[in-house]
Amino acid sequence: MTPKSTKVAQKVSDALYVGKVNSSELLSILLMLFKRANWLSQSAQRFGTDENSSYVDVSFNKEGTIELITSPLREDELKALSDRVRAVLIDDQKKAVGQALCFSKHVAVHGVYRYKDAFQVLPVPTEAVHAPVLVADHPFVLQFRYVRCPNREINSSRRLEQTAKFTRTLNVVCRPALVPRSPYVRFFWSAFVPGQSTPQWLQEGYGYQGFVPEIEVFSEVPELPSIKLYPKEVYYGDKFMTDEMALPDLIDEYLDRVFVLNADDSRKFAIASTWFSQVPALWSESSSSAFVAVVSAVEALLDKRSDICGECGQPKYGITKKFKKFLEDHVPNVKTRFPEELNQIYKVRSDLAHGAKLLLADLEPWNFLGEWRRQQEDAVQRNTHEIVATALRNWILKH
Repeated sequence: MTPKSTKVAQKVSDALYVGKVNSSELLSILLMLFKRANWLSQSAQRFGTDENSSYVDVSFNKEGTIELITSPLREDELKALSDRVRAVLIDDQKKAVGQALCFSKHVAVHGVYRYKDAFQVLPVPTEAVHAPVLVADHPFVLQFRYVRCPNREINSSRRLEQTAKFTRTLNVVCRPALVPRSPYVRFFWSAFVPGQSTPQWLQEGYGYQGFVPEIEVFSEVPELPSIKLYPKEVYYGDKFMTDEMALPDLIDEYLDRVFVLNADDSRKFAIASTWFSQVPALWSESSSSAFVAVVSAVEALLDKRSDICGECGQPKYGITKKFKKFLEDHVPNVKTRFPEELNQIYKVRSDLAHGAKLLLADLEPWNFLGEWRRQQEDAVQRNTHEIVATALRNWILKH
């Protein structure tokens, strides 16, 4: 790129507020306005068409964010585009409360939990449909503070972001798995229902009359009790059981520490909590994939740098040793309580990830009780999940 073209690209980029607005949201606006996009290369995308020189070319850096934008648009066209971007992404940004329908695995939400001015968990209204059995996905409402703009599609993305952020964080510290309502359209075959002649091909979904994705302020529900808090030794104990959502008494401290992590640790935790949150859904489909996911949650938090030996010039610790050391540092008594798992976890994960083996639950799903190795693997997987959950929580408390 010549100095002149670089100067022009910088002018266009400045006019479209590159570096000052969210890259994904800027791309959304460009697609809405130009209606089409195609890739010019692995790192450059064109929005619009060559016809009448009505297009902008976006180049991306290695992190996937916008680096520069070039365009042959006339001055008045560029100004109109700049004004549109400013109107949507800079001006008229207002605080609001978003709402999302989520699900708690196997325990219903009957009370309310509010974390500062950030988010609130509360049950769906009594008139909404509730799960008729305990072992089910129990609906609840997640309310959260977010910043809205004049564009409905971008607001929807912002709400999805906040929903994912809070549910993933809660999944690390909350015993029941919490699942947001899927943003994707999914269908399934229903079981045979008496009175119907055939099974039905149905769309997955949940909702109730009066639910809206955005309100002005958090709902005040003084008639509802607070979600019960238990001492963490009890809450995370082997014998803890409850038929409704409960939380550890350190819930506020966990969240306080997560939301003040520095940029590097915050990125690590985002990856770790995302892996960990995928485990329940994967486990029902593939035990092997779930095992890889839960171990990957710990891997995300490891220091990947290698200490070099001054004598031989070789790395002092491999990833396996770092993984084991991380568990020893973050899981009390792991050596004595889970000695077998401590020595096996990373090898099993490596064999699964590289195609050397599959857990028998996947390889021989018909052999449910007749194979002792299957039962042994199931026990190792359950214990590994507990070990990793403990490690993630204690990593938070050490930050």
